[in-house]
Amino acid sequence: AQSIRNFQGNLQALKLISMAQARNKDFASALETAKNISDLRVRADALETIAVQQVKAGDHSVALATAQLIDNPYRRSDAEVDIALTRSQMGDLEGGLKIARSLSTKLGQSLALTKIAQSLP
Repeated sequence: AQSIRNFQGNLQALKLISMAQARNKDFASALETAKNISDLRVRADALETIAVQQVKAGDHSVALATAQLIDNPYRRSDAEVDIALTRSQMGDLEGGLKIARSLSTKLGQSLALTKIAQSLP
């Protein structure tokens, strides 16, 4: 039981390190740290945070490429929706809508468009 707790703690520590690196715009290190996370859910959390931070830094296409590193298609779609929403919230409504309309699934497109619409004043 102790080794399981240590393993989960290590995963969470790597996730937090990766997220902090992304917030500090050290995207190369953040991605490298995230790649070392063996749990796919925890890695997806880290990659989604990296992608959102990349959008905030103006690296829109790189953010979409980062989202593609997420193995689970549902989590990948969530990240893509967050990318579109964040771009819209950063003042680029047209860019956010363009991303939303280009998402690979109809569900992702619908979710992104709905979230963008709900975020408008």
